[in-house]
Amino acid sequence: MSNDNQSFSQDNVSLIVDGEDFSKPEYRAGKAFKSFFDVLESFIYAVIAVLIIFTFFARLTVVDGPSMNSTLNHGDYLIVTNVFFTYEPDNGDIVVIHGDFENYYENKYEGYNHVLNYNYSAPIVKRVIATEGQKVTIDYKTNDVFVDGVKLDESYAQYIEYYRTAITLGEYRYDENGEVIKDTNGDPIYFPLFDEGSGVFTATVPEGCVFVLGDNRDHSADSRLNEIGFIPKEFIIGKAVFRLAPFSNMGGL
Repeated sequence: MSNDNQSFSQDNVSLIVDGEDFSKPEYRAGKAFKSFFDVLESFIYAVIAVLIIFTFFARLTVVDGPSMNSTLNHGDYLIVTNVFFTYEPDNGDIVVIHGDFENYYENKYEGYNHVLNYNYSAPIVKRVIATEGQKVTIDYKTNDVFVDGVKLDESYAQYIEYYRTAITLGEYRYDENGEVIKDTNGDPIYFPLFDEGSGVFTATVPEGCVFVLGDNRDHSADSRLNEIGFIPKEFIIGKAVFRLAPFSNMGGL
């Protein structure tokens, strides 16, 4: 094909426009560089988009340990959402909890009546069982969990044995003058929330907190322990919504 301004020869692969041969090496190199910078530009925009998403909308975390078996397994990669940090935890949500807020209660809740010494340094993944103001009852003889008297349908939960030794969460109590009850040595007396005789644990979730459990009930450090206890909502990173890896189990939660 040819006209006054353009000609194309298939034999020598040349493209001539207005007398200029654009098949010359210098033009081919320029086209290659342009393609490279187009790809680079697209890559940079993709990286910026990912950074924005994982700053304001989501983050990636890894499950550490067996406490959420068999819903989640050790080493699973999760996408966790907290859009503009406005997430409000709800019953049944799987959440990621920030670690390392040692002495939090002593600094913020003076006179707080629960014995809590949170000393975990890494994020933990648990399921929200109850939110502020709700009453949690766990019957360790039947492995039933109740919230405000309603039995939960927990098809996700695993039990192996009657594991009452995991129940250590307790509280301080006060006399008629509002003073913490102390022993003969002057130390506050610790009253466990688990009744040995009935095998029942009962607790009411304080304001601004949630009560969490691992799905693998016999092998989970969670709100039943003083080391974790009730979780302040501001220490919840977000809700786990998608398992990214392993690929064989990839999908929504």
